[in-house]
Amino acid sequence: MGHHRTTTATPPQHHRAPHTPLPKFTVSSSTSLPFLLNMAEEFLQEEKKRVRNPLVPIGALVTAGVLTAGLISFRQGNSQLGQKLMRARVVVQGATVALMVGTAFYYGENPWQSS
Repeated sequence: MGHHRTTTATPPQHHRAPHTPLPKFTVSSSTSLPFLLNMAEEFLQEEKKRVRNPLVPIGALVTAGVLTAGLISFRQGNSQLGQKLMRARVVVQGATVALMVGTAFYYGENPWQSS
């Protein structure tokens, strides 16, 4: 009769890049509370200065929707529709970027101006 031989296999070793921890912001005893409050206040004041165009997030969502529909069309084999949707995505994405730049110019924040 046949001879059975059992072996135990070792699980494959996956080679990963060494884990690099993210830098942490630590509050030591030398960090003063007024300093942290001042940082938070400056951040909030900067946030208020920024003007947001409500059409930009809408454009981003429309871009994502058209991209998703195009990828689904390609996956289903309808490459003609997929191509049209990809072209539409480029137009919508360009319009969104134009809105962002236009809003910045309108409110006086020239992104190409040297500080």
